[in-house]
Amino acid sequence: MGDGAGPGGAEDVGMQNAHARALEGLTVLDVERIRTGCGHVRVPSAPAARGFRYIDLAGEEPPFYVRRLVAGRQTGAVLLHAPIETTSGDDAERGAPGIARVSVSIGVNTIPWSRLLDVELCSGPYAALLADALGEIAALEILDPPGCPICTT
Repeated sequence: MGDGAGPGGAEDVGMQNAHARALEGLTVLDVERIRTGCGHVRVPSAPAARGFRYIDLAGEEPPFYVRRLVAGRQTGAVLLHAPIETTSGDDAERGAPGIARVSVSIGVNTIPWSRLLDVELCSGPYAALLADALGEIAALEILDPPGCPICTT
């Protein structure tokens, strides 16, 4: 062994592989946009065509869009919460231009925006779901804090 560092543990290798799988298909720019984003995105102009379903439970809860993800027997989702119409600031109707808070759930766990790129917490099928979620998010117009009308108000 000597003075050099010993080989990494088996768990480290697995975590590195999970990290690599979750970031596959993302560009350096995509990773930077997610890293510096505030957690709000513009609702795509045709959400249904992108696989997002509009859900309005009525009552107190605001509507949201959900894009389901599946990898093997595991499930996840990308959610666009409480879209706000860009012109009026009111709750956005189905398909209206809006800004929404994005979140990712994998299984029963919600991954906070600040940890989306911290994929060491995911392995196996979870890495595949996180990769799919990150790909969906990268395809959206991610807002940064200075350019976000929600964060700047």
